[in-house]
Amino acid sequence: MTSLKLVKKSVVPVILVWFFFAGAGKGQSNVAVNPAGGPAAAPATVVVENAIGKDNDKTTPAERKANLVITLGDGVTMEFVLVQPGSFIMGSDRSRFPDEKPAHRVTITKPFYLGKFEVTQAQWEAVMSNTPGIYKGPLYPDSAKRPVENVSWDYCQVFLARLNEKINIYKFRLPTEAEWEYACRAGSTDEYSFGTNADAVGDYAWYSNNSSGQTHPVGGKKPNAWGLYDMYGNVWEWCSDGYGPYPARDISDPTGTNSNTRVIRGGAWNSVAEHVSSSYRENLTPDDCFRYYGLRCVAVSKPVR
Repeated sequence: MTSLKLVKKSVVPVILVWFFFAGAGKGQSNVAVNPAGGPAAAPATVVVENAIGKDNDKTTPAERKANLVITLGDGVTMEFVLVQPGSFIMGSDRSRFPDEKPAHRVTITKPFYLGKFEVTQAQWEAVMSNTPGIYKGPLYPDSAKRPVENVSWDYCQVFLARLNEKINIYKFRLPTEAEWEYACRAGSTDEYSFGTNADAVGDYAWYSNNSSGQTHPVGGKKPNAWGLYDMYGNVWEWCSDGYGPYPARDISDPTGTNSNTRVIRGGAWNSVAEHVSSSYRENLTPDDCFRYYGLRCVAVSKPVR
């Protein structure tokens, strides 16, 4: 079982590590340190730290470069994994669903941080001061670690706007559909990031065969090859794109269409194995919300001024 990482820090001095993408690829970072006893460089409840360099850290050097932890206050954190640029084949010509065709080459030209986990109820509440989740209360004592659900695309925009107000070093948004599938596949060209064996879905996802009809704490299943958890199942994840047909050509950094519906990906706790594949897609109106719609955040560095 993997849980959200809690970062322990002393109050003084406050250390902020600004881990810009230009330095990420070279293992470099820009560091600003407050003098002891000096004023904090950020509001007391908001600290940004690159999770590297701990003597007892069991992660690999590549993982230490990739992880970013955002502290929201009261011990609540958001952890991100750095996704490097690259190309992949989006969609599937093998699928029986027409909207997954044609398979086409997509290039992601810029790095981005993607949430290591789906946004939890604790994280949502830390930003919004409430949680709309259904799975909470005395019957669900682990609700803080469960993914937030019952959120529409529109409500996600409110959450992201407030998160951006709270932390101004990074810009937070939903992933594009192409970013989502690129990260979900993690280099794979099969139906699943782990291959083609649908019997193995339960090792990576909470879905209809094993969920007992409810969400579960994030990080309880195996991650994909890039260290991302719950890309399949638990809750559907909103993407930023308007839904539409795929182009029959190579394309870079697609952002979807001007459709009135929005893309949602990954399947949920009530989905069958066929619907938690890397290429399966659905679309909903932006105001749709239900107990299996959630989100995962992207964080991108703001330009240095």
